[in-house]
Amino acid sequence: VLLAFSVASNLPRLLATRHSPDSLPSLHGIRVLSMWWVLLGHTVMTYSISDNPLTLLNSVEHSFSFQTITGATVSVDTFFLLSGILVVYVGLRSWERQGRFNLPMFYLHRYWRLTGPYIVIIILYIGLFYRLGFGPFFAQSGGDPEMCRKYWWANILYINNFFSNNNQCMAWTWYLANDTQFYVLSPFVLWLFHSRRPVFGYVAAFALVSTQIVTSSVLTDYYKISAFIDVNHLDRMNIGF
Repeated sequence: VLLAFSVASNLPRLLATRHSPDSLPSLHGIRVLSMWWVLLGHTVMTYSISDNPLTLLNSVEHSFSFQTITGATVSVDTFFLLSGILVVYVGLRSWERQGRFNLPMFYLHRYWRLTGPYIVIIILYIGLFYRLGFGPFFAQSGGDPEMCRKYWWANILYINNFFSNNNQCMAWTWYLANDTQFYVLSPFVLWLFHSRRPVFGYVAAFALVSTQIVTSSVLTDYYKISAFIDVNHLDRMNIGF
């Protein structure tokens, strides 16, 4: 545990430019560019608490360069791409080396690796977060930490993305839940690709992608969601089921 916080041990590894033969270096570039995109979008979003946010945003939202911000809704899709590639790459390689696929360990390893630190963060968020800031825009009590007291269990079950934004503990962790749900479904597709007839894997993948496209299209039309972030109707992004 102490080594996890050791600068002497971790700094050389963080700054190392060498990589193992089994790694996929191109994924690091996608990860870095995606992180920059996410950081840029959230940095601009902080202006929503300024005195004249609409005046500010209306002055730039129609510029070509600002489409990087208004189109930032797809920036997280690249992380789903990375997760999918790594699950297929690592899963099939392990299957070929060991001659079998250990499904219980596949699930247990991810849950054990994520949930321990996740629980610690939730506990700190409930008891410490409200003490770290001040001002009219900083919730001194209630708010999101209160939701964690009520719905923490949804987070550690990775189903919190099915709750409305107003009833989520640490709403930004929707990604962990969503990615975990994809992870749970992935072995069934991997099994089809590894079977004697891989064509079933392609059929399943095509069916899943088609279902996603149709579902997204129906929800977009039903809730009148813009393809871009509509700064004049941000309330439409807060959809509860």
